[in-house]
Amino acid sequence: MGTTDHMSPSHVGQGEASCERNLLTRSQGAVQDAMSPFMRTPLEIRNQIYEYLLSTKHTKVDFLDEEPVRDALLPGLGYVLGWPLRARRVYHFHPTILVTNHQINQEASQILRDNLFVKLTNIVTGHGIAFELEGLPVVAENELASRITCSVIELSLVINNGATYEPWSSTSVFAGDDINTFCRVLLRSSLQSSLSIAVALDAQSTTSSLKLLEPFHRLHSLETANITGQLSNDYKSGLIASLLRQAPGFDTVIQEVKNTIREGDQAGTDKDYPTAIARYKKALEDNEDCRKFAAHDVKCGRFQKVYHRAVYMGMALALNEKLALTYLESKNYSRAHKWAKSGLLLINPFSEEMKLFARFESLAAQASEALGLLGRAAEEMADAVCYDPEDSKMAAELARLKLKIQSGHGDLAGA
Repeated sequence: MGTTDHMSPSHVGQGEASCERNLLTRSQGAVQDAMSPFMRTPLEIRNQIYEYLLSTKHTKVDFLDEEPVRDALLPGLGYVLGWPLRARRVYHFHPTILVTNHQINQEASQILRDNLFVKLTNIVTGHGIAFELEGLPVVAENELASRITCSVIELSLVINNGATYEPWSSTSVFAGDDINTFCRVLLRSSLQSSLSIAVALDAQSTTSSLKLLEPFHRLHSLETANITGQLSNDYKSGLIASLLRQAPGFDTVIQEVKNTIREGDQAGTDKDYPTAIARYKKALEDNEDCRKFAAHDVKCGRFQKVYHRAVYMGMALALNEKLALTYLESKNYSRAHKWAKSGLLLINPFSEEMKLFARFESLAAQASEALGLLGRAAEEMADAVCYDPEDSKMAAELARLKLKIQSGHGDLAGA
């Protein structure tokens, strides 16, 4: 006969005791979670904390102001010389909070899903575009990107540059705020490409959809384009026509830059410094669209390329100077100094325009003095006078700084 396993009364008692201990442990853990200071805070406050940990709005860190020397120099010289860029911003997500406990996971997951993510599938024959190196902040790639299922726009980009290699593909996710950067990188690549745009937002989110899709109107010269989603047929047709249109000429692009600069100048006159700075930065970005006209692969005469490069670099220099001046006027001296130094790096070292060096060194000296760094200010003003010895105002400023140091003021920042 087969045997049957039996449990003695003592074993039964031990099993019940073990079960009770497990239940008690779990209930104690739930009570501890409920009694924790974090869980006792109102849900509204917890949601704000989740946003600072998981939303693209609060986790992004911009670099354009932190390191203008790199971010202004490389668009100026780097694009011409072919140097790679880094992303203009990064996102510091903290997803580990999702594994704290079940309740926090449910609460915080909604914040993560509220992000407007864009999923990009890139199919390439031959060499493609290194979007992240060219400035696009990528949140996730390949396997990790495939796990993000809350994207509101899905892009399929096919790049065919005539190579005979086997096609390869990659998947990446970036924030909806960076669609403009994606479009700029694609536009400047000058590679033959086709683009499909799938919008996942419902009809009730039409306003959000149109705002997200607005940067795609910058694109042009695509081989084919397709748009799906709950958008009107008229809007789809208009955007497709824009994607397939012929590229604008150099004069058109540079005129848009000049118009944006004028808007910044007016805002500066009105003492609206944040708007002025924003317009100047936009003009600096738009100026990069002129870069391709100075590139070697553009089919135009040698004189035209030299002219395009001169106009392009001249705009970059003017905008660095305007940003340095505006930051000075708004009393943001640290950023003023950085933009002044970035302007110096843009100047052609073999140029005879020594007065350009003098102007930027003078701006840097003004910022240094305002920061209390009198020694550095005197050195920078001395360089300015060296570059332009006929400028009596700079010479007088240098004499004043030297007298101030001799009077015992020293570097106030270190005091």
